[in-house]
Amino acid sequence: AEALAVLTFRALLDPARAARLVQQHALDPTQPGLDELLTTLLAATWHAPSADDYPGELARTIDFVALVQLLALALDPRTSPAVRARVDTALTTLSDTLLVEVERLTLAERAHRAQARRLLAQYLADPRSFVLPRLTEPPPGAPI
Repeated sequence: AEALAVLTFRALLDPARAARLVQQHALDPTQPGLDELLTTLLAATWHAPSADDYPGELARTIDFVALVQLLALALDPRTSPAVRARVDTALTTLSDTLLVEVERLTLAERAHRAQARRLLAQYLADPRSFVLPRLTEPPPGAPI
């Protein structure tokens, strides 16, 4: 699941693709923009509830990959300032929302959010010294 999520989010959050989304939306506001992509991505991952079962663990794995890939986009030297600003805003907003209604969450979900908050705090405090967590790399070759 992690390798597939890496493959998916890496393609969605490519720096050149993100820059095109910003540019195309600026030229034609009816086209989807990066802000819409980020909002949709976070709604489908971190903002979606997950249970204390196997599907919930898969969802938390996908959440974590989404976060790491967003951080990777923000840290990539090929990322434009316009893209980086939008991603940083999304990451700051995510960090704030992870603190909401924590007492109503399961232990697994609280631990998951705490890990994300620690990563986000490290990144937001000093992006230049932040080290991305390692993820499972997809196997070589085209996906089947």
